[in-house]
Amino acid sequence: SRMGGLLTPYKDINKGFSILRPNGWNQFDSAPGEYDIKWEDIVEKSELLMVGSSPVKSAQSVDALGAVDKVGASLAKKKKAELVTATERDVDGTKYYTFTFKQGDTKVGAREVYQLCVSKGRLWSVTATTAEKRWAKRKELFDNVMLSFRPRL
Repeated sequence: SRMGGLLTPYKDINKGFSILRPNGWNQFDSAPGEYDIKWEDIVEKSELLMVGSSPVKSAQSVDALGAVDKVGASLAKKKKAELVTATERDVDGTKYYTFTFKQGDTKVGAREVYQLCVSKGRLWSVTATTAEKRWAKRKELFDNVMLSFRPRL
């Protein structure tokens, strides 16, 4: 859902993916090793959306990483965060793992939604972050962004 104009379609012809991105956010192109593209809220600088990819040798699906709950627990440990949710879904033959992490507390905490999938010989990641105090306002927006991501055009 484009959420009444809050989200705008974006297609990267060279990388070969599409996503709904937040309308009016600043766009930053490629920082190798960090992201392929990033958007940042103009006012709330802690609110970011990033798409990244890296080559994989043999994995054909994200489940090569392991079961979704085990992958989520491992990521939470690395991020020093609490794993709130770990879900998997299949869209057009591509499996997606989506995680929500919580760090800190209500005053100084943060939420991160992190999605992984494997397609076209690449591991794709989509990351969306916000301050904990703004999570209730951003959850639906981030959910729609994650659901919109397709690693093909």
